[in-house]
Amino acid sequence: MTTRAGSATATAMFPEPCCRRLREKEGMLGLSLYPLHLPSGSDTTLRQFGEMAAEAAQIMGSEHLGIGSDLCQDQPDSVVRWIARRPLDRELQTAASFPPQPPWFLSNLNFSKAFAGPCLGRLRQGRNLPCARRRLALLS
Repeated sequence: MTTRAGSATATAMFPEPCCRRLREKEGMLGLSLYPLHLPSGSDTTLRQFGEMAAEAAQIMGSEHLGIGSDLCQDQPDSVVRWIARRPLDRELQTAASFPPQPPWFLSNLNFSKAFAGPCLGRLRQGRNLPCARRRLALLS
């Protein structure tokens, strides 16, 4: 689920009825790690991300969720400017640059460490989340 910096919850960008409809249509929702998509940008904690993921899983079911890094590691700022050209943005940010990653996900090397920790325990312990448990177990 892509959120915008400053959004308080996972459903800030995609309301719950849209998420339920996507689930009914066997769609997939991606939880983005790109800092500009995170609720508090680069300052988003792993706990905040875990709470957002748990909220999305309660609505969508874990079998309809994916986690993507959107990682532009070692990419030039032109890549970030290209990302900023999405139709949802009204103005192109010509001075756009890649913001720092949250400290718990500095690079792709942190993927298994970040998602095997206790902060995502709520997601792994959900009754209707067997797929998430299996997927997260593979990461540890």
